[in-house]
Amino acid sequence: MTRALALAPLLSSPCWAAAQSPGWEEILGAARLYPLAIAIVEKNLGPDHPTLDGLLENYDVVLRRMRRDAEALEIHERARDICARHAKQNPRR
Repeated sequence: MTRALALAPLLSSPCWAAAQSPGWEEILGAARLYPLAIAIVEKNLGPDHPTLDGLLENYDVVLRRMRRDAEALEIHERARDICARHAKQNPRR
């Protein structure tokens, strides 16, 4: 595992906490960190890796808190598509 890939989950955790907090500065900080975390995972694991599902869902929450609903909808749909593809390729027994 590369160092950059190891950092992606760490970026996700504080971002999620910031999305849940009421502070505008934290929300803006999360909005800046999510694209970085997403880019790291995409570069190292590919654009359809299931790890992206959680990052995208959390980023969706941040965007909705910022009232950027059109962007949030695109992110939400991408997360849903990744989740559906992964579930189809790996059905539960």
